[in-house]
Amino acid sequence: MDESGAPGTSHVVAAVSFSWRGATTIPMRALEWFTIRHGRVSEIRVFLWDTGAAVSALGGDGPPATT
Repeated sequence: MDESGAPGTSHVVAAVSFSWRGATTIPMRALEWFTIRHGRVSEIRVFLWDTGAAVSALGGDGPPATT
């Protein structure tokens, strides 16, 4: 990773696999990026491999909303 943070900040990345359950069950993979400040998780960013499949499994019909 090439990201710097404030002193006392570190990052951990985890590759995870799980199932989404909705109208159907689909396998999903993601990366989760944890920011740790002073020994505690302060932020988690989730990056899904297939956001279209995730939206479909949850019964949606469009792209996920962005904020």
